[in-house]
Amino acid sequence: QRQMCIRDRLGLMANPATISPEERVIESFFDRLKAFPLAKSRVIAIEFQSKDPELAAKLSDAIAEEYLRELERAKKDSAKSAGSWLGRSIETLRERVSAAEARVEAFRTQNGLFLTGGAESSNISSQQLSELNTQLAAARAQQSEMTSKARMIREAVRQGKIFEVSDVVNNEVVRRLIETRATLKAQIAQEERTLLPQHPRMKELYAQLGGLEEQIRNAAERAARALENDARGAAARVAASQAELDVQKRQSGTANEQEVQLRALEREAKAEREQLETYLARYRDASVRDMDNAVVADARIVSRATVPSNPSFPKRMPIIIIATLAGFVTSLFWVLT
Repeated sequence: QRQMCIRDRLGLMANPATISPEERVIESFFDRLKAFPLAKSRVIAIEFQSKDPELAAKLSDAIAEEYLRELERAKKDSAKSAGSWLGRSIETLRERVSAAEARVEAFRTQNGLFLTGGAESSNISSQQLSELNTQLAAARAQQSEMTSKARMIREAVRQGKIFEVSDVVNNEVVRRLIETRATLKAQIAQEERTLLPQHPRMKELYAQLGGLEEQIRNAAERAARALENDARGAAARVAASQAELDVQKRQSGTANEQEVQLRALEREAKAEREQLETYLARYRDASVRDMDNAVVADARIVSRATVPSNPSFPKRMPIIIIATLAGFVTSLFWVLT
């Protein structure tokens, strides 16, 4: 067929004896076949010329059907080729995804960037930093509270208002001393009705009252010293927590840099995973299209060929008119000559 096209372009006639019967049939077949697009449409018209009108209609339909089958075979071959390529690519991608996820886990384990569950996941370093901040705030609050209480007790002792301080009054020892003092004052009031202040009995009672008040002041002092000791302990805890917090901040800064690297590795693994899922979806689609009767050609037969009632050639009336005109011109030329 290629040789015949070359000969036609060069205007050469091949020796009929050298042409095989198959080639002569094919040449005659293509000479009688016409396929052309209709104007302003995507429809392709097929015409075939034959002495037998039914044969011409059948061949036109057969050519259209074979064209559709060829389109289906082309799509099926394309799907098969795409499926084969996707299958090889998927295996490579699976290895790359496994390697990327392994790198993420290895980096996470190596740098201790384990995630803790909860409403909002955070790494262990950040969680420890938050806990240390909470502990430091609690220690500072405790230190401030104890220092304030100790200062208030000492001020109350200085001003003689011990009994107005709840932390002193609520002390069990002080409470018993206060009860004893109240009983002693009641006894003094009763004795003052009959005895003068210089009476030995009165002096004894006043001495006992002074001793009780001294014991109460001493108890208040001890409470103040205990609170001050607790405040110093809280201050030590504040210092220790602050030092640990500083260390943890430096570690957290390093962990943040490592988290940036980890997120980059995670993004890479996620991209590989998404690409693998995309390829898997395309591979499933290609596998479905590779099945029998699953591929439909991107064309359809709009209308079947009809058997013509009148021959397309020769046209009798145009031939008669042309022959008459030719004869008239020839006669006129002969007369003039």
